[in-house]
Amino acid sequence: MLLLAWMLCVAQAPQVTGLHAGESVIVLDESTIPAKDDKRLFIRPRVLDALTGAPIAGVKIETWTEAGVTPTNLQLRLDVGTTGSDGCARVCMSDGTVRTDKVRFSKAGYASREDSTSEAFDGEMRMYPARTLEGRVLDLEGHPVMGAIVRTRYTCAHAIPASETRTDALGRFRMDDYPPLSPEVEVIDMHHEPLFQRNSADWWTQASFYGQLDLYVARRRPIDLQLVSADGTPVPNRYVLRTEAPSSGAWTDDEGRCLLPPSQEPFEMGGIELSDPIGSAQLYPLLFVDGLPTRAQPALVTDDRDPTGRVAVHLSGLDGTHVPLIVLAPEKGHFIELRPDDECAAPLGSSRILVGGPFTGFLQESRDVVITSDAQSVDIKLRREPRLRIHMGDRSELRLVVQAGDDSIEAPVDGIAREGNMCEQGVPPGVPITILWELDDGGLRRVFLPPIDKDADVDLEAESSILRHGMSEATPHMTQLKFVLTDSDGRPIPDAEGSVSAGPTSIDLTPGIAGAFDWSLQAHAHYQISFEASGYTSAFVEGVVPLKSPDQPTHIVLTHRALLEITGRVTLVDGFLGGSDATDGGIVMEVAPGPLTLVLARDNQPPIALDLTLAPNESRHIEVH
Repeated sequence: MLLLAWMLCVAQAPQVTGLHAGESVIVLDESTIPAKDDKRLFIRPRVLDALTGAPIAGVKIETWTEAGVTPTNLQLRLDVGTTGSDGCARVCMSDGTVRTDKVRFSKAGYASREDSTSEAFDGEMRMYPARTLEGRVLDLEGHPVMGAIVRTRYTCAHAIPASETRTDALGRFRMDDYPPLSPEVEVIDMHHEPLFQRNSADWWTQASFYGQLDLYVARRRPIDLQLVSADGTPVPNRYVLRTEAPSSGAWTDDEGRCLLPPSQEPFEMGGIELSDPIGSAQLYPLLFVDGLPTRAQPALVTDDRDPTGRVAVHLSGLDGTHVPLIVLAPEKGHFIELRPDDECAAPLGSSRILVGGPFTGFLQESRDVVITSDAQSVDIKLRREPRLRIHMGDRSELRLVVQAGDDSIEAPVDGIAREGNMCEQGVPPGVPITILWELDDGGLRRVFLPPIDKDADVDLEAESSILRHGMSEATPHMTQLKFVLTDSDGRPIPDAEGSVSAGPTSIDLTPGIAGAFDWSLQAHAHYQISFEASGYTSAFVEGVVPLKSPDQPTHIVLTHRALLEITGRVTLVDGFLGGSDATDGGIVMEVAPGPLTLVLARDNQPPIALDLTLAPNESRHIEVH
């Protein structure tokens, strides 16, 4: 028996040449190789330090769906893995039913990163040193907003949050794992307007220039939603996902109701997504109506066999600029949008007709009607809201927010366009008004008004309106930033190239002189610089240009890549795949140096695992017999 075991071991022992001291080869069980009927798909990224090119161990890699899966449409984390000493990990991206769209990388001390599964499939993913984004969220009066969500979405509006935090009792937020490459940022709160997909590079610049980052949000009412069945019965315990950006979701209570954060466009049709009991997701329109719970009904199409009435709404008092939204709100069932003078189908029974409302240009009017089988018409005379004529000068604004009482609108909207240096906006009467004008250069102007009941003029160019001067009003100050590129032995890299982007100055490509780089950049500007050299790992640095030039240049180390060639009848089945070329005789790959573990399949032999350590600029040949 011992002789048979010894002969079997000798038969399976691999003959591998080219290994160095401390490296190993191990024979694996056949189960290591995925079965032919295995429907799973895996990504195999290798995570490197963005400044040194060295593999990073202990990075958590998560694969996520983007828009969620039925029946709840919640985003789903399919798999999670952790990188080993070689910076590699194998993580499932599809189990045959669910396929993920996004991959999130995180590790203490590094900025989190989120990318597409295609990008991370077999790529070298670089992790950057952690940078903290911190600031305050304030209302228009300057009071702190507690509990607001501050989050980033790295690749698109539907991606999973790359980082997320909440403001404290003083409105402060701090994001220690803020992602690199300036992703866009959102601020979401249940009772304030959203700041959607704002450029974080502008925020870095503002924080540097003003000494702190203050974000102002206006009061706005949340969306009060009620989910009902076809007969008007509330639908409890269902997850509702609002498809309109910024996306958000909530579960309905026993009455089928839930609150969602305010809409970015509060008077336009949006949509929600939910899943039916058999698990197919559908989209349902929402009409955002002031003063009533918005209703969504799974059975939106009325059965032809159900009796319906006909109703037409005639409006008078229009001023020729635009027509406000007309909504029919049945006692049961979803809301219906009506067009002026058109005869529309309507469910039988009690209903309410609403038209106009805050910031629409017209005061809200309502009529209670009973819909019968006989067609009927309803006449509504509209009354204008008092209008603000806002004089703004010829400055380039980022946003203009008008807050009246507990609600607000980003103006101009609803066809009230800016003409020259002035725009008009209807406002509800009888409530205090606050106007905030945010300029592209970070300047802020604010005006407080008492309640009004007639048209009024507001001058945002007045000195008294200045809350914060714009950065463009300061004298430009240039700062010299110097960098020296060397290899891991301290030798300058003569043929390296550096690419820098720094607003408002942008420099695309600058060759170095004996590895030295010297840029004159505007102080407080957010910069991104990448360094490349043929045969080396790349490096990336990001930051804000200081007011004073550093005394010493910043040293950046690029590491020589290694060339690995494996010959023999082998196939790479697990391990980092990036940069590899399969040939009839084996595998050739150019990789960052450091530890590297590979699993190879052999013809008619058990698979083997190679545990290697590659040196910078090494050219290694390994032969598997």
